[in-house]
Amino acid sequence: MEKIVPAKTIINATKIATPAQKRLITKAYNIAEEAHRPQKRRSGEPYFVHVSAVAHILAEIGMDTETVIAGLLHDVVEDTPITLPEIEQQFGAIIKQLVDGVTKIDDKTSNNQKMTEAQYLQKTVRAMTNDVRVIVIKLCDRLHNMRTLGALKPHRQKEISQETLQLFTPLAAQLGMWELKSELEQLCLQYINPIAHKELTERVKQQNTQYNTHFTHIMDQLTAVFNTANLPLTIRPHKRNLYSLYKDEYQKDTTFSEGAYPFTLHILVETIPQCYEAMGIIHQAFRPLQGMMMDYIALPKDTFYQSLHTSIETPELEQLRIQIRTYEMDYYARLGLAGYWQNQHHNSEIREQLDQRLQHLRDMIQPAEEADSPEKYLESVIHDIDENRIYTKTPRGDYHDLPRGSTPIDFAYRIHTEVGDRCRGARVNGKVVPLDYQLQSGDVVDIYTITQGGPNLDWLDESLNYVHTNRAKTAIRNWFRKREKQENIYEGRKALDNKLKQLNVSDQEETYVNNYKHPAYDNHDDLLEAIGGGKITASEIVTNAIENANVNPSRPAAPDNVPLVGVRGYTPKLARCCKPQVGDDIVGYITRNTKLSIHRQDCSVLNQRPADSIQERLLSVEWSTGTEAKVLVIPVELSTQNRTGIMGEVGMAIAKENVNMSDVHITTQNANAKFYIELEVDTFATLSRVLTKLASIDGVNKAQRMTTESQNGK
Repeated sequence: MEKIVPAKTIINATKIATPAQKRLITKAYNIAEEAHRPQKRRSGEPYFVHVSAVAHILAEIGMDTETVIAGLLHDVVEDTPITLPEIEQQFGAIIKQLVDGVTKIDDKTSNNQKMTEAQYLQKTVRAMTNDVRVIVIKLCDRLHNMRTLGALKPHRQKEISQETLQLFTPLAAQLGMWELKSELEQLCLQYINPIAHKELTERVKQQNTQYNTHFTHIMDQLTAVFNTANLPLTIRPHKRNLYSLYKDEYQKDTTFSEGAYPFTLHILVETIPQCYEAMGIIHQAFRPLQGMMMDYIALPKDTFYQSLHTSIETPELEQLRIQIRTYEMDYYARLGLAGYWQNQHHNSEIREQLDQRLQHLRDMIQPAEEADSPEKYLESVIHDIDENRIYTKTPRGDYHDLPRGSTPIDFAYRIHTEVGDRCRGARVNGKVVPLDYQLQSGDVVDIYTITQGGPNLDWLDESLNYVHTNRAKTAIRNWFRKREKQENIYEGRKALDNKLKQLNVSDQEETYVNNYKHPAYDNHDDLLEAIGGGKITASEIVTNAIENANVNPSRPAAPDNVPLVGVRGYTPKLARCCKPQVGDDIVGYITRNTKLSIHRQDCSVLNQRPADSIQERLLSVEWSTGTEAKVLVIPVELSTQNRTGIMGEVGMAIAKENVNMSDVHITTQNANAKFYIELEVDTFATLSRVLTKLASIDGVNKAQRMTTESQNGK
């Protein structure tokens, strides 16, 4: 059973504390210990075991006395009669704000009700933008909870572990707190995939002796080489955590023999020039592996991390990973923000680096404020703090990190909002690329802009994949919202007309579109303003209106008697608002009269309802095995320039959307060409997306659906 950490131990672990500050720590310790004395954890231990452990972790990683005191008090408002005003009176406004940021109670409510988990996490992340120490306290709180998660039921262990990997380990990575992140990941693995955790633990244990022998021999060789070169340094074997091995072997489908080795070597030197000297010596003594060298000293990560990475081949090992850095870099690599926070008052350069990093983190999180619910807020934060990032640069050599999946438009908005607003094209590594091109690490990106104008409404169409980051999406929406209402109505009408023309709709179909009633807007002008303002896309309105009217040329809505799995005795009925079709991702909704309504998971009507009011009514359902989607062949026509390569670009664009061509005819006349293509599509929305992508190809003058009349006249 874990014991309470004594106050003296916490004080001794606090790196810098005056006598007065030590007395404040003791005071907070005594108040918290007395307030929590009646409480027990699920394990049966005194609750103060957890509180004292969190404060001790904060002290050990080098946080200041204010943070340590807030760690001692982090649960008193939530779980005891102590209030925030009392904390402010005893310890001051700063500590009160830190405690408030990690308290799962909305102090503005009169009944003092606890928040939902999503509301609480939203509050904590928001508080972090004002004082980053809030999230450090929460990370240490989560670390100790993960260390003691064994007392909970298995389903809660898995839920908490998944949440930790989604939100807290990426936050720890963004703050450069690699040691804390590594421990969190390893603790999570045993709950999210216990079989993999057991297999890896046993395999590493079995191979430890073999690898220790190899490492001893390699370290002896390296030591001799460095001694000959008269380069003083420290060689330190580093055991990779199990989660890192898990990602290599289970998620990347590699094995130990392909690179998932349980050890790396860390080489520590005094100066930056010695880092490069050490790498040169290593590459002379051992064969370096091509493409495995990364210079995070010249190109530091936005997460405080600096180091040289390389991999070598030895007679004993196919691949040995080596990291080379200074002792100072190693200190900050382990502690990240905590190390910078501790030294910021003694070094103006460190303070400047810390300010830049925290501002970058605020910029990443700020777009989430556009979300209309705590759940969507968290989705936005998780999306943009994902540590799976790429590193790109401008032709002048300015580096920018972005989430994997980002496009040139995301890159443009990362540089500056005005650059993004006026972006009209891009070259990547000297070659022209489409604006939906997914950037890769190392890409040199050159953005072409116009002198005036703004973004394109199509960029907000999620199906077109022009924009990946919430930062860019928020900036685009803000640009459109600043326009006058009448201008937005005009632009919305123009966008709708262009989409109707592209899809070559009949008079009857156009009538359905003009009479379409969207549940979120009172009248047609409001709907047009929303389109012009970037809140909803013209493609979404046209496809929904025509599909809901049952006149679309795509597959028909599934009949109510289509077999479903998971209905639990209910008689299902397909929702009229979104008309789910076989193959769509669906969800069941139990209505007030206890009937089961089947919706598409992306149903705008269902998703506009408050999440907390419908959660208990949702039922997981799916189409039965053997139920097949119907596909209809739709003829489309392209008018293009008659230039070399355009046929391949058209075929590539269609294939990229996973759409098949059942027939193709091409005619040419001088400098012009016409394509007649029969597309096999599943939904009207798919047809709209493909036509928009085809119209964006350089040299395509028109891309539209063909009517019966135009087919007869072709």
